[in-house]
Amino acid sequence: MTTITLPIDPKHFWAIVALAGFVLAVAVVYAAMPRTEGKHSDPLDHLKDILGLGQFGDGLFLLLALMWSGLFLALFTGLLLMLWELIWFVVPQNPSAEASARFALLRLAAMTATLGAVVALPFTLIRIRLTREANKTADESLFNDKINAATEDLHAMRQRWDEEQKQNIWEDDITRRNAAIDRLEGLVKERPDTAPRVSRLLSVYVRELSREVPPEIPPEDVATKELRTWAQGLTVKRSDMENAVQVLGRMKDIEGVDPDSITIDLRRANLQAYDLNTIDLSGANLIHADMVCAKLDHPRLDKAILHNARLTYALAQYSFFRDAKLISAYLRGTMFFETDARDTAFHNCQFNESSSLFFETAVGASFYQCDLSESIYKDSDFAETFGDASVLTRAVTTRPTQWLARQLDLLDFLREREKWQADPDNYTPPTAPDE
Repeated sequence: MTTITLPIDPKHFWAIVALAGFVLAVAVVYAAMPRTEGKHSDPLDHLKDILGLGQFGDGLFLLLALMWSGLFLALFTGLLLMLWELIWFVVPQNPSAEASARFALLRLAAMTATLGAVVALPFTLIRIRLTREANKTADESLFNDKINAATEDLHAMRQRWDEEQKQNIWEDDITRRNAAIDRLEGLVKERPDTAPRVSRLLSVYVRELSREVPPEIPPEDVATKELRTWAQGLTVKRSDMENAVQVLGRMKDIEGVDPDSITIDLRRANLQAYDLNTIDLSGANLIHADMVCAKLDHPRLDKAILHNARLTYALAQYSFFRDAKLISAYLRGTMFFETDARDTAFHNCQFNESSSLFFETAVGASFYQCDLSESIYKDSDFAETFGDASVLTRAVTTRPTQWLARQLDLLDFLREREKWQADPDNYTPPTAPDE
């Protein structure tokens, strides 16, 4: 019988055998574990999420993970060898062996402490992640409490003594409501991602209060002077509503806020005599909004939808109405001065002799079914606009060459306007069917 002798120290041999047995046992346990059905995800991303290191790139994370794994394996293997060496010297045979055993104990203590620190690293990272998530949840809860408190104050009421009824009556607490609106603006500055939520909330607030505080109805069948006197006598009925609209108009300028995420929906809102200077209401839904005698100095109303909006005797100077849709809008007495009206649609609008249209530029603007015969304007401001025979102008007006000599229905008019806007220099107006 042949005997094979390995050139290895017995204590090292049995250490290797024990380590192999341990690895085999781990493999058997892992193989016996039940598998769960679920969505397949990148294990590397999953591990990064567990450790709270999702912001690390894959390359950097793999490098750090390999460094940690190598250090762990080296320490773990060394610790097992030391344990085996200590077991080997359980009963020292001589003073030299006894000294070696004591030294092995010291090395074992140092190695155990070092390995413990290495093993604790991922658990420390997990604990930090959990703490961070808990703090984030607490911050979210606190911020929501602030939002809810401000929202509750939007319908604050107060009691006051009424001399006529000789009793206490309830009324809207305007002061607290204004404070709540200011707090909401401050919260948006603190957390810009809440801007869409706050903009929707304030829009609803103004719309709903406009039901309780409706706009004053203009007098009918009165002379222009009387209509002007009535409009100029209007005052803001609710300062909290005006404040809410102003906050909506400032929201897009707050640092960190995505302007496209802001929703300004002021349909049928009462905006009579409001101070709307320098605010940004671009893209706002102002259908049937009442903006009689509103102050519009340097506001942005680009792409605003102003169907049936009332801007009677509103002063719009240095304002921006680019690509706005003024469809069936009431523009009697409205004063446009140095207004940017590029691509603006003035369709079926009502003007009178007090209406003035002095544009900084009106390139691409279109006029359809409008009576400008009594309004004040400069012919040169209309040189690069589009219209047809449905637009009545002053007798002395020189109509632009691209204006159609006949009236079209609206769909045909819009198609011709698109052709002209696509290539103004080479546009040729269509001829009448009988020509």
